[in-house]
Amino acid sequence: MTGKIDLLAEYVQQLKKEGIGMGGAALVMKLDPDNYMVSLEGAAGQKWHRHMLKKEIPLIYNIFAGSRDLSAVMQTRPRYSVQAANEGRDLPPVLDDMAQIVGPKARGCDEADEARIIAVLKKGNGCLLKAKEAVASSAIAVGRNPEEAFAATLILEKSAQAFIESRCLGGAKPLNGLIAWAMHKQYNLVYSKMDRQIELQTEQDIPRRIPEKELALREKITTYGKKLSAENLIQGTWGNISARLDERYMLVTPSGLDYLRLSPYDIVRVEMETLAYEGRLKPTSEKGIHAALLAANPGVNGIIHSHPVNCSVFAAAGKPLPVENEAERALLGKETGFAKTAIPGTKQLVRAVTEAISGNQKTCIMGNHGILACGESLGDALEKCRAMEKAARRYLDKCCSAGKR
Repeated sequence: MTGKIDLLAEYVQQLKKEGIGMGGAALVMKLDPDNYMVSLEGAAGQKWHRHMLKKEIPLIYNIFAGSRDLSAVMQTRPRYSVQAANEGRDLPPVLDDMAQIVGPKARGCDEADEARIIAVLKKGNGCLLKAKEAVASSAIAVGRNPEEAFAATLILEKSAQAFIESRCLGGAKPLNGLIAWAMHKQYNLVYSKMDRQIELQTEQDIPRRIPEKELALREKITTYGKKLSAENLIQGTWGNISARLDERYMLVTPSGLDYLRLSPYDIVRVEMETLAYEGRLKPTSEKGIHAALLAANPGVNGIIHSHPVNCSVFAAAGKPLPVENEAERALLGKETGFAKTAIPGTKQLVRAVTEAISGNQKTCIMGNHGILACGESLGDALEKCRAMEKAARRYLDKCCSAGKR
């Protein structure tokens, strides 16, 4: 039980760090059919019997009762989710990670309509609750494991922000509804189950002795993955990293695994020309992008594809990112590239990104998706990701404040 308390406390701290409102918040994890771990308004977790949960938070009790698969429910009051809830409409699929984990739409529900809320959460991992008092509106995210509910909370808020702030850029361009539905279907059938079902690799799973230099590079990739997660540049298992190993091979992150679980032996060696890989774990579905960019750019040795919050506003709006700050321009140039929207893991997305990353252009916004940064090293690529996120916030602050005048 101590582990559950620590995990809940970690989620509370991370949500606070990302500015997710804890006033009126309830984070609940199922321990077994009769017992739950509960944190109210960011306080330390306490063990409750189901009768206590039913009495104190009947909505969350009934959400659990309505679905045996759920192990976590998180009700929070994030700024943009509350604003979207108060607008009284469904949130369209402006980002593809929202389409996957939350659903083709984030439904808006009246907080008093319990039956509708439960029905919505049987089909998706999140919804917006409109309260009688605007400040009391909220977002609910659920998951078959706590990590999924936590990721859904962050992605729902990021999507609400992208939808609302993209109005300063001409408005969001949501994904096609059928494509969003297909993404959510695939997530439920495949990706939502991958992280916990996949057995991690050990040294014995690699059919050769790994040289010390390669092992150090593998370790570096796992370290950078943890940095991306800690800085909310990625949420859940989204995003991927690659590093050039030599003229023939690259090292990439595996598909569908949380970065916090990875060891150096989980990193996958991939032949850049054939995309053949070594070991039990499959490489990221975006391995084609990494291979194509490394092959076309000899000076690039590290690539990071991430899903940062502020840059996602530009991804939702379908626009490149202007860079106005002098220090950020030194890293990024006057403007990033832009890769047109395409389904993840497809040749169309490989083509769109390689067209956006050419010549001196080493970063791009990916339509409805995220960002990609190429660097002379992984450190250089990470600094570009950070610079893009800062540049995005600066530009949005200027545009949004001008729009309010």
